[in-house]
Amino acid sequence: MHEVKVRDMMKNINLEYYWPNFKSVAYCLYNSETVYLYNHPNYPSDNIFPWNELFSADSLILYEDFPTAIVNIDRYNDSETIYSLIVHELFHGYQYLYNESRFPNELLGVQYPILLENIELRNKERRLLYQALLESNAEARNQLLNAFIFMREKRKEIIGEYAQYEFLIESVEGPAWYVESKALQKASILPFDEILKTYSSKFLDEYRSNLQIRVSCYGSGMFLCLLLDQLTEEWKEAFTQSTKTLYEFFKEYIVIQPPYPLELSPNEKSMIIYNYVKGEKEKVIESFINTIGFHLFIEGNMTVTAFDPMNIVSSNNHLLHQNFIKLKITGKDYYITQPVLTRFTEKIQTINHLHLILEKEPTILNNHIEIDGIGKIEGSYEEDTHVLKVSEKG
Repeated sequence: MHEVKVRDMMKNINLEYYWPNFKSVAYCLYNSETVYLYNHPNYPSDNIFPWNELFSADSLILYEDFPTAIVNIDRYNDSETIYSLIVHELFHGYQYLYNESRFPNELLGVQYPILLENIELRNKERRLLYQALLESNAEARNQLLNAFIFMREKRKEIIGEYAQYEFLIESVEGPAWYVESKALQKASILPFDEILKTYSSKFLDEYRSNLQIRVSCYGSGMFLCLLLDQLTEEWKEAFTQSTKTLYEFFKEYIVIQPPYPLELSPNEKSMIIYNYVKGEKEKVIESFINTIGFHLFIEGNMTVTAFDPMNIVSSNNHLLHQNFIKLKITGKDYYITQPVLTRFTEKIQTINHLHLILEKEPTILNNHIEIDGIGKIEGSYEEDTHVLKVSEKG
């Protein structure tokens, strides 16, 4: 059983092998039925209990007010991968302990623009970063890194605050992917070059890296960490104590050369990727709209209070929340753990339209409806259009 093997692996490793002063918070392995909780200060021994909605995806949560790394063991086929993901999430717990402050504004990630020029430069800079990691000659590596920096600075001019969003994701998630890769190598006893191939294939996928901006920054952050390993031995502790983004921190170890003129003319490949990204987003939303089931529409003033930034598809002023969403409707809190399509107004937290697809019709009463798994929602229901109009309490 994965849970037993991973637990044994955790007992036999010092996390400081991966990062100086890496302290473990609580962690748990779970499936759709059971949660196995370890190292939690509220429990003197390991704790096993039934699954509940607090345990969703692979993440770091506050369980009984203590940071807890969680991984869904049903999603993976081998214990080595599960172990590496626990180390990844434990690193986020360690970041919590040392008060990491370099977190991005996730709202920027949801609204990240699709721009042809940005796609062109971003693809070039990622290839340069990868080439620099593989380059053994110090002078040639520095030339590649200068070209990488130049491309990135040009992108900053084009996308502004969205570039900073990328840099902050790199700063928080890059080191976590770095320790994850080291943990996978340690657990699998494979040469690190073999482990790197797995991560590099994701990093170099030009289509997915422009479709999934947030996840793609994990790879660029990890590669910056691996390059820092080549440039200096003491960077980890210095970075932990710094407030600079990983990119700004990294530049301090590079001999920066004068920039050179750049003529930006996006090629045909960039246009194909641009159309692919737009098309994929529209395709996912269209697929949701065409799903068989009872389509319920809620209209009125509603406020989104939490969402999963990893699993959102945006198109125009619509957002498809593929994992979960928490929101207030008529002043009451609701937690919906199924795909929903929202239409926002000025900010993505403020929505006026919610599209749900249900397995069975809701129960209709005089001044509210009742939905299995969601609860009672007050409002005026129109049976012919399946629209529930709610009050303006938010």
